[in-house]
Amino acid sequence: MRVGGFLIALAAALPGCQQPEQTVVYTYSKPGATNEQYQKDRFECIQASQIRVGAASYGAYGGYAASNVRVDRGTMVSCLASRGYVLDANGQFGPPPGGRVEMVN
Repeated sequence: MRVGGFLIALAAALPGCQQPEQTVVYTYSKPGATNEQYQKDRFECIQASQIRVGAASYGAYGGYAASNVRVDRGTMVSCLASRGYVLDANGQFGPPPGGRVEMVN
């Protein structure tokens, strides 16, 4: 009985050992820019930075395939920089509410 109680306590403690998912919100500055212009430029840079990430596997019992579209962070940052935006921790522009985009390195 003691072993069972120990295993339950151990199982309950394990999720606490996981690293929390880190979310980084990038903000930008550009003198003279409006939020409307930033959101337009941001959308265009997201479109230009999209990459398809996929995988497939098969074996004796069948297979699977998965495909997803992600945004390449380096391309996104470069695109905004080419339009005059500077990555700034205290920047005036950021994603709209609910507009965060998952990026890959």
